[in-house]
Order: sequence, then structure tokens, then C-alpha cells
Amino acid sequence: MGREKAVKDHFKRLRSAGRKLAKAAQYDKARLSDCVNAVTLPRDIPTATIIHHAKEACDTQAAHNRALRNREVIRLAKRGHSNTEIADQLKISTRTISRVITAAFRTP
Repeated sequence: MGREKAVKDHFKRLRSAGRKLAKAAQYDKARLSDCVNAVTLPRDIPTATIIHHAKEACDTQAAHNRALRNREVIRLAKRGHSNTEIADQLKISTRTISRVITAAFRTP
């Protein structure tokens, strides 16, 4: 039981350090290496491993942001806005608007 708890604690600290680094880099994968020195990270965990988990945190945040954007596209489409109006308002392409709306109709 003691070893299992130690492993769980290690991974909990690892994920926490990854999220902290990703937040410091403002969820921009390109900035992760630059921000390593800006945050206090555990010394017993290799930096490369923390960066890997920070990239996963960035991916999770990006997926969350996409989901919010997609909901906003559908909301505006329901209100009768054209694809061009939605694209102008959200600063994304009309192709993206079409893809989001098509995907919404395919979802049961």
C-alpha cells in the first residue's frame, strides 16, 4: 500500500507542476521552455517530464477553448446570424463556422 500511495503522490505532483508551468506560459506550448525558470518546479522530477505534462495541460486548455467557441458559434447561428457575421464577430474563418455547424447537425 505504501508504494502505491508514493506513486500516486509522485504523479499528482508531476501533473500539478505541469499545470503550473503551462499556466506560467499562458498555455502557449512554444513558451514552455522559456518559462521553466520562472516557476518553482520539483527538483526530483526531470524538467523534460514536466514539460511533457505541461504540453498535455496546454492541449486540454485548447480543447476547452474550442468547445466554448463552438458553443458560441451554434448560439449565434440559432439567433439567425449568417456565417459571415459570425466569422466577423468571433474573428475566425467562415470555413470554420461551416465545419462547426455541420458537425452539430451530425451529432445525435
